[in-house]
Amino acid sequence: MARLYQSYSSPEAVYLSVDLDFWARAEMSRNDQAWLFSMLKRAESVRCFKRHDQALAHVNSPEIAAKGRDLWNLDTHSDLAGWDVSNTPPALNEGTWVDHVKWPNAERFVWIHPDPQAAKARGRGRCEGSFPNPFRTRHPAWPARRHCTRPRRLQEVDLPSRLIGACVILSLPWYETSEAKAKAVQVFTKIKQQFTI
Repeated sequence: MARLYQSYSSPEAVYLSVDLDFWARAEMSRNDQAWLFSMLKRAESVRCFKRHDQALAHVNSPEIAAKGRDLWNLDTHSDLAGWDVSNTPPALNEGTWVDHVKWPNAERFVWIHPDPQAAKARGRGRCEGSFPNPFRTRHPAWPARRHCTRPRRLQEVDLPSRLIGACVILSLPWYETSEAKAKAVQVFTKIKQQFTI
């Protein structure tokens, strides 16, 4: 089971994206917060954004794009809609930003969702709408695409000791409890103070 959460790329090739709405239904635990901060310490650069589509400036920056192979997205939503039959990407928004990643050597996109319900067809985490399922059909930007439910302990997610970059997203409209939203704002503020320039 643990192999599902292993990164197979070279250590220089993984980018981690964390949307704090991953904890939309329940306040982030101390263990999850410890894992998140330990992963951010591995990143060459960390950026914080209020919306996920704003992160493309960092994800597609020349220094990240030149190295990028794997993109790991810890998120309630997949943010991958897929391309239509005419091979055209969807309009850019916070639910389609992964379709707009421009890495010349992209290999794999991995979506880790908080629970199985998020990934079900028409589930709250799916972003493809009327597009074909991007995890089952060919995708021009991502040769391999996977999704899996989080392990009980996030420490089982095995990423390299160095990450090419990371972004943390606040996504305020998506929280389901006021406690989860308040905790996300607190963690987001702390990350901005500790990790970003």
